[in-house]
Amino acid sequence: DEVLSADQGGVMQFPEQTVYYGRKALYELTCAVRADGAKRVLVVSDRGLAEAGVVDSVEAGVEANGLQARVYTDSRPNPTIDDVLNIADALLDKQCDACVAVGGGGPMDAAKVALAVATHAR
Repeated sequence: DEVLSADQGGVMQFPEQTVYYGRKALYELTCAVRADGAKRVLVVSDRGLAEAGVVDSVEAGVEANGLQARVYTDSRPNPTIDDVLNIADALLDKQCDACVAVGGGGPMDAAKVALAVATHAR
């Protein structure tokens, strides 16, 4: 069995989902998002990663590939329904047509559910 490291990078395809990892992950992700016709990306994360500069790096990477980035950093480790609704509202209010979640499970899970909420009538 081969162990994959972040240095190797790559793409893993699943039904309805693609996972990008490694040094070129953000570049490959933004290329795919742009190829799907997206113009504005909501970067969802938490305040800790924002304060550490990680969110700024992701925002810069998104914009370097010709997309507009909007940022939401109020995600919490154990998101509530209100957190999900706030992210869904941010997606709609900021007119984003894609989302990149950065961080641990909280921001990622909340962003996934928020995308479902934002794209279906409430």
